[in-house]
Order: sequence, then structure tokens, then C-alpha cells
Amino acid sequence: LGVAGVTWGAYIMPVRVLLTDNPLTPVNEGCSGFATALANGIVWAADHGADVGNMSLQYYGLTQAEYNLLSDAIDYAHDLGMILIAAAGNTNVGPPNPYVAYPARLPRCMAVSATDNRDNLASFSHYGNEIDVCAPGDDIYSTWTSNSYTYLYGTSMATPHVSGLAALIKSYVPELTNVDLELILDQSADD
Repeated sequence: LGVAGVTWGAYIMPVRVLLTDNPLTPVNEGCSGFATALANGIVWAADHGADVGNMSLQYYGLTQAEYNLLSDAIDYAHDLGMILIAAAGNTNVGPPNPYVAYPARLPRCMAVSATDNRDNLASFSHYGNEIDVCAPGDDIYSTWTSNSYTYLYGTSMATPHVSGLAALIKSYVPELTNVDLELILDQSADD
């Protein structure tokens, strides 16, 4: 009700990896969590047959242990055939100092930037040659808390467009691999 996604009839497997009412942050800041929880969620989703992994979240710094755990989880899921798609970040960073947030920065994960309603790079979005694709991410009408809707922005809003498209393509040609899907998404996009 209220909004429509890019695909329809897809099975959704919600895997909660972020905390709500985290004791380390103020109450109602539910968009925080640990890379270890994300890594565990990725492995769980892959083990339960997920074809597409949407990660509308970013980490801007990881310890070596967190990096290794997250990288291993993404490699594991990718090897099981899952396409992993993640938000690139929202601090308008690009060349000459490109920095895409994790997990989008990892090689087996597609990094998604955001465009505005004129198909231009959104003012907040990361950009540069580390980005795989861009998708609408500015003034996106979406579901919100307390059974309401609101306009949101961010690469976290762009990423589900790409994930939905991957799911739609996969539903049309089920035998496509995650590598096939990555190539189709990349090669069919405008540069």
C-alpha cells in the first residue's frame, strides 16, 4: 500500500542486522550496528537461499578483524550465488579522493550511487570509478515508522532500486548467475 517497488511477486527475506535502541547510542537511533552482525546476516541469508542481498547501510571504518569477517562473509555468499548490492555513501566524496563506504567498497559487492529526479548525480552521493551503478535516491517516497510514509534520500534509497531490478531480471531468467546479473546491470546502465 502507498508505494510500489521495482519488482513484484518476489519473496522478501528480512534479516535484521542493525540495532534498535542501541545502548551505545541515543534512543530511537536504530540505524547503528556492528559489522559482525552484518557478516552473520549475510551468511544466514546465503545459507537460506537468498539470490539478492540489499545492504542499505554503510560503515566508514572497520578494524582489520571486522574487515576480514565482512569480506569473508561476502565472498561466502557470492560463492553460493548471491548478488550483493550496497549503498556507496552519502558524504559527497569523489575523485581525487574516492572513498566508497563498506561493504560496497569490497570487490564482490556492487557499489550504488544516487541520482536525483533529473538523472544527475545527487548532491550528497559518493561518486567515482569505484561505483558500479547509480539509481534514483533523492526524494524517494517510502514507508516510514508508525504506518506512515515520507520522502527520504540517500544511497540507501538508491540501492533497493538496483536490488529490485536484479530480482526482476532473475525472475525472468532464473538460470542467470550472480556474475551474469552484475554484468547485465553494469553494461545496460548509462555511463
